[in-house]
Amino acid sequence: MKKFLLSFFCMLGIMSYAYAEEAKFDFTAPSGLTPSITDDMLSDAGGGAFAFNTAETTFTSNGVTLNTTDGSTASRIWKAASGKYDFRVYKTATMTIAAPEGGVITAIAFDGATVSSFSANSGTVDGKNWTGAATSVVFTWASDAKTQKINTVTVTFSTDGSVTPDQGGDGEGGDENEGETEVTYTTIAEVLAAGTGNAATKGTVVATYARGFLMSDETGSILVYLGSDKGYAAGDAVTVSGATSMYGGLLQFGNASVVEKTGTATVKHPAATTMDGAAMDAYLTTPVVKYVEYTGTLTINNNYYNVAIEGATTAVGSIQYPQEAIKANLTSGSVVKVTGYTIGVSSSKYVNTMAVKVEVVEEGEEPEEPEIPTETKAYTVTEALSAYVDGQKIPAIVTGYIVGAMNSDGYVPDFRITTVATNLLLSDNADENDIANCIIVQLPSGNIRSALNLVDNPDNYKKQVKVTGSIEKYFQSAGLKTPTAFEFTGVTGIENVKGENGNVKTIYDLTGRRIESITAPGIYIVDGKKLLVK
Repeated sequence: MKKFLLSFFCMLGIMSYAYAEEAKFDFTAPSGLTPSITDDMLSDAGGGAFAFNTAETTFTSNGVTLNTTDGSTASRIWKAASGKYDFRVYKTATMTIAAPEGGVITAIAFDGATVSSFSANSGTVDGKNWTGAATSVVFTWASDAKTQKINTVTVTFSTDGSVTPDQGGDGEGGDENEGETEVTYTTIAEVLAAGTGNAATKGTVVATYARGFLMSDETGSILVYLGSDKGYAAGDAVTVSGATSMYGGLLQFGNASVVEKTGTATVKHPAATTMDGAAMDAYLTTPVVKYVEYTGTLTINNNYYNVAIEGATTAVGSIQYPQEAIKANLTSGSVVKVTGYTIGVSSSKYVNTMAVKVEVVEEGEEPEEPEIPTETKAYTVTEALSAYVDGQKIPAIVTGYIVGAMNSDGYVPDFRITTVATNLLLSDNADENDIANCIIVQLPSGNIRSALNLVDNPDNYKKQVKVTGSIEKYFQSAGLKTPTAFEFTGVTGIENVKGENGNVKTIYDLTGRRIESITAPGIYIVDGKKLLVK
């Protein structure tokens, strides 16, 4: 009987504690995430690796959301050449993790090969773990952080009202309103002055783009990045609360923020500041939100709308995620006048702009679509480089000399013998040392890599080879990918051993006998150098 009573009271004690729930984000199996990230969504990252950029993606697990901003490099799900996946975050990036409505996060655990050098806007960080009580947590990686290789993020949270943000507690006592938190709104200027953290403010939507809006009050302006168009329009009076983070040199609210429309107001834009090339360059080091106008030549590449400004040495105008009504009349090559709000800098060169209006000053001509061959053709390396078209796949047989490989660490070419086994550099010149004259050949794991790579086959250096594959983008440049066949080619006649000005080179066979021409396979000495003819 005593044992029964003891067990009964132990059960009551356990039941009286807060019920903790868990959400897990497993980046080692990205197809199981929500949304699912499958291999066909990954882009070539070079060196046999593939990646999916995540700055515009919000992952959800058991009601918990997770999203990141880009740091020195785009935050991304990474598939290594080995086939393993992880989540890579870089210095100055942020990650925002938010509880479901009514929930409070109490613990977050990171797991991975490299997870360090980060801080949080609340709670306590201990190694790879965070503890505290918050509706959302913003992690920021230091400016000297190494590449973060995250496998999983596990979030523990409560939704039963027993824990209140930044306070904790067991939920006992108090009146009927205990657990409710009154939101304190501050001006936008006060939000900006406070820096990253949790904040709440009121204002009017003054401009929109396909990822959110810019809001202003009498003290300042701040970007609200929602990840998609939520239907807000200029003139909407709104309240916004949530975590703030830095992006492009400016503070912004992230896509886990709570936005409520409270009415309408009149929007009157200030007089636009005209920016020339020098002013655009200067903006790169001192980004602020301001109403501007600039004129230049538009280039459209997928979702990028970039404007080249005459006189700018570095800066390029970037119309960020324009609304469909603006995009409808734009063509690449047009001269346009952009009027809108500057909202920061990306990649140290683009002046990000939320366009209010884009006027076509001079119509551009639509570029003719290049005719893409459907049959496999033979190319020299020079011909293959000229045939390359960004975004297209051209079947080809490319012949060239093996002169090195491309190192994925900084995209640096390694000429001669190399430690890279996943690709080759081919050139029309066996003594080439200029990457501009080379095409990069992908070597996927298998027989072709085993036979061609310079790590295992150093004698392949300067050999001439014919490779069948597809001319397309590789290492951000012209490449030959998905090779299906190869063949070493050799010298077959006197025309292939002529020196400059057509002079016949001096040729000896291995017996030391001088000969006039090469007529059979074998090893020969041509002008003092060994030559293998197959």
